[in-house]
Amino acid sequence: MNVYGTDSHGDALSSNDQIDVTGNDSTGWSSSAATNANINLTGSSDTAYVSGSDNLGIASASNDTVDVYGNDSHGDALSSDDQIDVTGSNSTGWTSGAATNSTIDLTGGNDVASVSGSDNVGIADAGNDTVDVYGSDSHGDALSSDDEIYVSGSDSTAWASSTAWDTGINLSGSSDVANAGADTTVIAHGSDDTLNGDDLGDGTDYDINGSDDISASGGDDEYGSDSGSDSDDDISGYYGFAGNQSVINSALGSNIGSIAQYDLSIGNVAGAVAAEKGFQQAQATAAVTPTSGTGSVVDSGNQWAAGEVITWSMASDMGSQYDAEVQQAFSTWAAASGITFKEVSGSSNADIQVGFSDLGTPTTGVAGYTTFQASGGLISGASIQLEDPNQDALVAGTNGQPTYSGTDATLEQVLLHEIGHALGLADDSDQNSIMYYELTSGNQTLDSTDIAGIQSLYGSASSAAQSGAGATTLTGTTTGTAGPITVDHQLNQLIAGMASFNPHPAGSTNLSHDHHEQHHTVLAASAH
Repeated sequence: MNVYGTDSHGDALSSNDQIDVTGNDSTGWSSSAATNANINLTGSSDTAYVSGSDNLGIASASNDTVDVYGNDSHGDALSSDDQIDVTGSNSTGWTSGAATNSTIDLTGGNDVASVSGSDNVGIADAGNDTVDVYGSDSHGDALSSDDEIYVSGSDSTAWASSTAWDTGINLSGSSDVANAGADTTVIAHGSDDTLNGDDLGDGTDYDINGSDDISASGGDDEYGSDSGSDSDDDISGYYGFAGNQSVINSALGSNIGSIAQYDLSIGNVAGAVAAEKGFQQAQATAAVTPTSGTGSVVDSGNQWAAGEVITWSMASDMGSQYDAEVQQAFSTWAAASGITFKEVSGSSNADIQVGFSDLGTPTTGVAGYTTFQASGGLISGASIQLEDPNQDALVAGTNGQPTYSGTDATLEQVLLHEIGHALGLADDSDQNSIMYYELTSGNQTLDSTDIAGIQSLYGSASSAAQSGAGATTLTGTTTGTAGPITVDHQLNQLIAGMASFNPHPAGSTNLSHDHHEQHHTVLAASAH
C-alpha cells in the first residue's frame, strides 16, 4: 500500500504486508495480528505504529516517529530528527550511520537500542535494557535498573542517572565519557576515556558503591553476566566490492548497505548492525585518497589465537569445481603468515565457512561479504559469502582464471580479500592491496601492505617455520593417492602459496585499527 496523500493512513492487518508512506503528516499501522509487515516513512512528519510481532517501522525521511509497541519488533531511523519509541518487550531501535539528532527511547523492558551516526541518543527508560552506542558524538543513558550501556564509538557519552542502579557501562572506543552514580560498574577497554571527570586506566574495571565512592577492581570480568546478555561475544561484517564503477559509487553513496538493508527487511537488526559497520568502514576507506603500494594497514582489533590451527570448509553448494581456487587462496595467506590452515568436512566443524550467496553483484557492487564472531579480541568463527555464479556467472578472464562477469575480480581474488577479513584485517586505502575495498585488475594478490598487516597480527612465515608451525592440511586427491595430503610449509606449501604471491614493491606501511567496533549481540547477518 502506498500512502502519498497528506493526513492519510495505511494499515497492515495480516502478514508480509508493506506500507509505504510518502505523504506528509500521515500514518502507517501494523495491527497486533500482523507479522513480518513493514512500514516505511519516506515523507515528513509521519508516524509508524508498530504492533504485532516481527514487524518493522522505518523512518527514512526526517522528523518522523516510529512507535514500536509490539513485541519482538523493530524501529529504525535513517535520517535526521527522528524519534523511535520502543514500548514493547524484546524489541529494538536503531539509528543508521546517516542519522543525526535522532532519539531511541526504550520504555518497555528487555529492549535494545543500537545507536550509530552522530549526535544521536539511546535511552534505557525501563529495566534490563541495553544501549549500544557505536556512532561518534552520540549518547547512551540509563534511567532505570539493570541496564547496560556499551560505548564503542569515539567522543561519545554514557550516563547512569541517580535513579539507575546495578547498571553497567562498557567503554571500548576512544575519548569517551562516563558519568555515573551509585551502584554502577564501569569497564574501560578503550583509550583516553574518563569517569566523572577522572581519567580511566585502560583494561580496568571500576565500581561505584552506594556512597558514590569509586574503586578500581583491576579485572576484565564482564558485568551483568547473569542478565542473559551476550556481551562476551562480538560480531563484525566486512564487504568486498567489484564491478561497474558507477554501481560501486552509487552503493557507497547510499545511506545503508545492501546487506544491512536486506537484514532489516527480515527483522534481523543485529545482522544489519554488523553489516552497517562494515559498510561504513568501506565508505570511510573509499573517501580517502588512495595510495599505490604503500599505506596504513587497518586491522579490526581481532585475530585468531596464536598458534591455532584454523579449520575451513566449503559449503555443499560450491561442489568441487572451485576447490583449486579456495585451496590456493588459503595457501597464499599461509605463505605470508605461517598460519596453519586445515580443510575439514562439514560446515559445523569448521572455523571458517566458505559458500556462495546471492549478493547481487551487478546491482549492488558486492562480490563478497564476511562476518566473524569474536570475544576479547579473539576470533572464534567466521563465515565467508561469495557471489553465487548462478547469479553472476564466473567466466574465463584475461588470465584464464574464473572471473565474475562484468568485473575484473577473479574468484581467487575475492577469496583472498574475504579470507583477509576473516583473519582480522579491515579494508585499507592502498589500491594495490588485496584488502583495498574495491577488487580490480590492479590488486589481484597480496602486496607489501597486506604482508605487513598479516604479519603484525601473526608474525612471519619464517618465524612460524622455525617454531614448527605452518603446515597446511588439504583434503583431496593427488596422483595415485586419496585422502589427506600434508604439505611441509617450508617447501611445497610455500612454493604453492608463492605461485600467485607477487607482492608490489615494499614501501612505508603503518598499522592502524578499524574503529568500527563490533556489536555485542551474537547474530550473524543472514545468508542471501
